[in-house]
Parts: sequence; structure tokens; C-alpha cells
Amino acid sequence: MKCTIIGAGSWGTALGQVLSENGHETKLFSLSQADADSINQKHENFEYLPGVQLHEKLTCSTNLAQTLDGAEIIVLAVPSKGLTSCLRELKPYYTGQPIVLASKGWNASDFSPLSSLITEKLGAVPIIVLSGASHAEEVVKHQPTKVVLASSDKERREKIKNLFHNKRFKCEESEDIVGVQLMGAFKNIIALACGISDGLKYGTNTKALILTEGIQEISKIGSSLKIQPETRKSSAGIGDLYVTCSSVLSRNRNAGRLLAEGHSKAEITGGLINMVAESLYLTEAIEKFLTTTTHQFPLLEMIIKIVEYNIPAQKAFDLFLESS
Repeated sequence: MKCTIIGAGSWGTALGQVLSENGHETKLFSLSQADADSINQKHENFEYLPGVQLHEKLTCSTNLAQTLDGAEIIVLAVPSKGLTSCLRELKPYYTGQPIVLASKGWNASDFSPLSSLITEKLGAVPIIVLSGASHAEEVVKHQPTKVVLASSDKERREKIKNLFHNKRFKCEESEDIVGVQLMGAFKNIIALACGISDGLKYGTNTKALILTEGIQEISKIGSSLKIQPETRKSSAGIGDLYVTCSSVLSRNRNAGRLLAEGHSKAEITGGLINMVAESLYLTEAIEKFLTTTTHQFPLLEMIIKIVEYNIPAQKAFDLFLESS
């Protein structure tokens, strides 16, 4: 099958590697000519996955029309903050193919799933959400990984599963398209808090406290959105939460550590981390959400204080401990 992946960062490239190794003709789209040249000529994404040998048939282009020519499936693997502009560029060439949403984030403008943004921009299109415990750096090294494919259409889920699934990249199915997206977005916020704990030199007891409170707060939001309990126990739920909060590869955890060390949101998003920390683009929307609910969210409130108001991490953390 001919597959196009929009986004040639670490995650888009890793998914391209999986599809290529499974025998599918796969093209990446990148905004960077240097990245495209590196992938096409050296079979390496030097910017995002240095040292990893990519499949010789995985190609990359900076020409969107050329990349989409003949595509039977489209994978979106761009940061959530760039999804609106991505969809705007995609729309003139889109011909109704299934869209696999591999971006993990939340629509900050109206506090809704990213899938709703796709529907808003492209209409009632076939969407399958791909999410789960899956660091790109480990996927390309063929370390055993399991993800979740979410769609209300069983036939569509099975079709996409057949594309991605292999003995090292397992795919489980779900109908909970909103719940899978919620867990994928909000585990980043909890990982940010774990990173703050790291930066304050706290240990595993404190991290367990954060995880417990974080799960409770996600569950409150999830209940209002009627997500399925099984989603929380899946690779897209507790699995992704564990990976993102514990791994040294976690960009959101690393962002939290930098916040605790005194760096600002602007500094971190301006280049201290070479990849996007999605949690930092969600905090403003969370702050607006907190004004609409009567529930208490002490962990989220702590993060807002640090990220949006530059309150010293230790002071904000102490206030969190008093209120949780």
C-alpha cells in the first residue's frame, strides 16, 4: 500500500520505518530540505534520529503534492501546534483517504481532541488515532512496542492494524477515539510534573505521589468526556503514562526538570530542547478549563503557576502539597 507521512521528525520517521519494513511504499513529508536530503541520500534522519540506518525504500520530500501523489493512507505526525497549518496545506490535495492521527496533543483553542480539528478543517473524514507507549528512539531499534489504534469503525481499524502490526510493533484496537487522545495528551502534563520533581531533587516516593494525583485528575476529566475505563488500562493509558514519566528520552519530563532549574517556558520552547514538549502548549488551555469546573485539580494548578506565571517551582510544589 502507498503511504504518506506528514512530519519527518523522530516519530514520523519511526512510523515510516515500520511501514517500510512491513513492505509498504512510504513517503515522508518534511519542511526541511536538509532533512529530506539526509533521508534520501544517506538513509538517516541526522537531525532527529542520528545513527539509525533507515530502510532504503523510505523516501522524503519537501513537495507536499508530490508526497501525496497516489497515497492510499495519510499519517499525520506533526506537533499539535502545527496541525492547523498542516491541515490547511493538505486540504487542496486531500481526496478522502483514511487519516491516521499519530500526533499526541489536545486542541488548545477550545479544549477538544485533535480529531475534532481534523473534522472541522476537512469534514467528516475517516480518522484512526494511533497512540501508546512508544518512544521513537526505541521503535527504530526494534524494541518490542505496543500501540493502540482507535476508531469507531472496526473494519477501518483492522485495515490500519494490518499496515503497522508486526512481531516487534504490536497494535491493539479500541473504539474510544476521544479517550485515547485524552490519555495521550494529558500524560505529558503528568510527565512535566515528574520532571519538576526531578529538578527539585525529589525521589521515587514523590514521583509516586505525583502519578497518583495525576491519574485521579485525568480520571476526573475523562469522566466528563465519558472515556472508557479500559482505555486507562491500555498501552495508550497507563502504558504511555509510565513511559513518558520514567524515561530519560521523555521530552516532557526533561522540560519539567528545566522549569524546576529556573528556565522559562519561552526559553524551553525556544530551543533548549530540540524536540517539541507538547505539555507546554497545553497549559494555557488547561488554565481556561479550570475556570469552567467546580472540581479541584491541585496538580494541574501547580503546573499552571510554574509554566504560565513563572512562580518558583519549589514554592508552587509546596502549595501543591498543602492542597492535595
